[in-house]
Amino acid sequence: CDPMIEQWIQPQSIVIHLAALSTDGQCRQEPEKAVRVNILGTLNLANVSKQKGASQFIFASSEWVYGDTNGEEVKTESSPVDVATLTSVYAVTKAATEPMLRSEIAPENVTNLRFGIVYGPRPDSWSAVERLLVDVSEKATIQVGSIRTGRRFIYVDDLVDGILASIGQLG
Repeated sequence: CDPMIEQWIQPQSIVIHLAALSTDGQCRQEPEKAVRVNILGTLNLANVSKQKGASQFIFASSEWVYGDTNGEEVKTESSPVDVATLTSVYAVTKAATEPMLRSEIAPENVTNLRFGIVYGPRPDSWSAVERLLVDVSEKATIQVGSIRTGRRFIYVDDLVDGILASIGQLG
């Protein structure tokens, strides 16, 4: 959100924007902060990137922009996104930002990556995958939720590989 971010953006660079309040819980607890960080902070960075002539702006969006599919509907990157149907504050901030970026920068310079839930080594704030792995190693019986509430998970190293592969993939 800091307007002084411009000192860190080099002319004609590729900007990979990963910063956000990244869980629905955080966004529900502080919706104003979610809008400030996830939408206004992103637009601030987009404006600076445009001023610096960034050759590409890679935006970490989310699969949550597709809304609740009840485990029955397959969604792809070409599936329509309807902000009006979203019930997650986090999803709304991501879905609302995507078209703003295309109009703010230039459609051909923006790459939206809709991540699943990231898992991998970390000291705390575990996702369901980490929690499940600990439960499997410590408990005789575990219970897993419904397929209707299922999400896609991506290992952090695979996510990094995907981000790097998106460099140069424009429009």
